[in-house]
Amino acid sequence: MKKIIVLIIIVISCSISAQTVSWNIVDSFDNFSYSSSVCRIDSNNNIYTKYSSRPSQFGTNLTHIEKYNSNGQRVTTFGTNGVLEIHSLLPGTGSKAIFSFEITNDQKLLFLARSGTFLYFMRITSEGTLDTTLNGTGIKQILTDTNRYYEHFSPSMIKGGDTYFMLDNFNTIQNTRIAEVHCFNDSGDLVTSFFNQGHLVVNYGPIYTSYSAIGSLFYINNALYISGIGYVNSTTFDRFLSKLNPITSQPDANFGSNGQLLFNDKVPSLIQANGKILEIRTNNISPAQQDLVVTRYLSDGTIDTSFATNGTLTLSFPWTIYSTVVPYNLPNGDIFLHHRLSLFASDRDAIMYITNSGQINSSFGGNIIDNGNVILGTFGLPTFRANAGSLSFGADYFVTTSERQPAPQSVATTKVNFNFPLLSSSENTLHGFKIFPNPSHSEIYIESINTFTAVSIYNMEGRLLKTMQLGNPLLFYKVDISAFSKGVYIVKVDSENKRHIQKLIKN
Repeated sequence: MKKIIVLIIIVISCSISAQTVSWNIVDSFDNFSYSSSVCRIDSNNNIYTKYSSRPSQFGTNLTHIEKYNSNGQRVTTFGTNGVLEIHSLLPGTGSKAIFSFEITNDQKLLFLARSGTFLYFMRITSEGTLDTTLNGTGIKQILTDTNRYYEHFSPSMIKGGDTYFMLDNFNTIQNTRIAEVHCFNDSGDLVTSFFNQGHLVVNYGPIYTSYSAIGSLFYINNALYISGIGYVNSTTFDRFLSKLNPITSQPDANFGSNGQLLFNDKVPSLIQANGKILEIRTNNISPAQQDLVVTRYLSDGTIDTSFATNGTLTLSFPWTIYSTVVPYNLPNGDIFLHHRLSLFASDRDAIMYITNSGQINSSFGGNIIDNGNVILGTFGLPTFRANAGSLSFGADYFVTTSERQPAPQSVATTKVNFNFPLLSSSENTLHGFKIFPNPSHSEIYIESINTFTAVSIYNMEGRLLKTMQLGNPLLFYKVDISAFSKGVYIVKVDSENKRHIQKLIKN
């Protein structure tokens, strides 16, 4: 099978923005199709790209992992010349699939996979070999009760702190449809403190005579959100959004009605760190035009009128079509939208920047010219007719993967230099504040000329990892960070109505 690797080192300078493309890699087999591209970054700034490919139109999908360093150089010691085909590592001879992929706290690669009707955790080292400290083989079957877990429907996994939450819609051997959330550690063991021995059945009550199903999971700010559907019969259903504590499994009484919100006619696209809910949809205006509509809701389901215009941001341009829009939280509460943007004269993979208040950040991007007009607030990536795959954040950059559509089929991975804003422009800054030592591997000290009352630590995706409410206002405080993995974090210090945010490097 012929393999074509194209590495383009490219810098795109924008007169009105500070984004530059560090490198773009176009990676192609002479295959029929590509899909399911996902990128992840470990604490050493190594970049892993997962994707599926099909050698022929009616062939079997194969899944590959590729490893690059931060300079875009293939790590040739990983797998075979930097490429690892992982379907062949799974046991059995039946249909195989790789559903989800995360980086563990000790910098290994953890996969949720299926072979035949069985589900597995598979763990791979950073060198591209099976991690035999997992079950002696690197592979462990999970959910082994075949009387209950007979047929699974597109399960997925997300990382939440030290644990992994799995979305699972399945049939029992009696052909009963059940929806469940499972909680595992990275060794494939159930976290038995989570609900009922690691399992949470999602059931919306006896009115739903057919079955309930889970659409997606979100882990944001130390909370687990479940987006589900209750089927009344084969033709009608209700949509729900639930919020619960991921450790105690208790519902958040301040969210909806005792942790559950009836969210009919809406699909949550993103949960922000403050618990607000974004719904993103496209409205077809004509065969050549779509409007992109972003609406934000409060935790009681009402529209947040402080966002954009009465809670809704509508983006409308002639000859414009948006597709596969994927949103991401930025550390300061703003939003990235990764999408394919079809314009009058071009078709680009693009990143759009929307502020927390629902405005286009016009200082971002500006390198796309459409019919003579500059599109402000949108940064075009060097990929043509590409469907958005995924986006991951580094300390001062982000990496995207995209599935390119025209022949020859390929996957593109792009690294973009970008200094993330840590404060919204409307926030006040607490002056005379410092963190030392920085970098640190065990503990840090916070010192300020103004007293502060709370310290919070977030990862670069805006997830709250640790918070300390101080009993008395202090000028000096010590924080233990020894349990954190290596990487870049955000420390927020609050003092009355002021706050200060600073990057922290754990080495």
